[in-house]
Amino acid sequence: MKILVLCLLLLTGCADMLVSENEDKPLSYLTKEAKSLYKMGQLKSSAQMYEAIEINYPASKEVKPAMKRLLSIYKRLSDEESFLDVSERYLVRYPNERTSDEIYWLRAEYSFKKYQSKYRKYLMLGQADHDKKVLNTAKLDYQYIVHNFKHSNYYSKAKQRLSSIEGLMASHDLAIAEFYLNKNNKKAAIQRARNLLKVYPKVSKDIRQRAKDIIDQG
Repeated sequence: MKILVLCLLLLTGCADMLVSENEDKPLSYLTKEAKSLYKMGQLKSSAQMYEAIEINYPASKEVKPAMKRLLSIYKRLSDEESFLDVSERYLVRYPNERTSDEIYWLRAEYSFKKYQSKYRKYLMLGQADHDKKVLNTAKLDYQYIVHNFKHSNYYSKAKQRLSSIEGLMASHDLAIAEFYLNKNNKKAAIQRARNLLKVYPKVSKDIRQRAKDIIDQG
């Protein structure tokens, strides 16, 4: 019975237990343990210590390096969700950080690749709309780099991505217009095609021509 109770506790409250375990630990202890575990390659355990620093000592000067280390750990672990969570908190805390260009780049890349992987699998209308929101999230982070980090190594790459995104968004709207057309909903198809021509004036001639063809069918 005791074993069963322990298992249930581990399954339902593992994260909370780990935080409470380190709740009363001195900052010096957490910092030392976090660095030691990181050097030994125990990245997940190290991350727990760094998270405890952020949570339990929010006013400490150790929080900033702790959060930077967390971002590094989650990047190495390919833990995109945790990286995005920490990056959101980091950028709120340190909005004018000069070295944040890499954080914005990685956030944008995660969203961009998520769009690419899902859009090819799901062309149903509802899923397509959801994926475009993901692409918009990437666009905002790329735009932030272009507007605020003109001397960054990511500046040119971000501009290229923005150009690609415009083409992808136009293709996305064209696919939806085609979807409506195949469902014999000409009014919705024409409306989507007209919006495409208005919002994306610089897309390829092929996309623009197909949009015009859809409009002409009305």
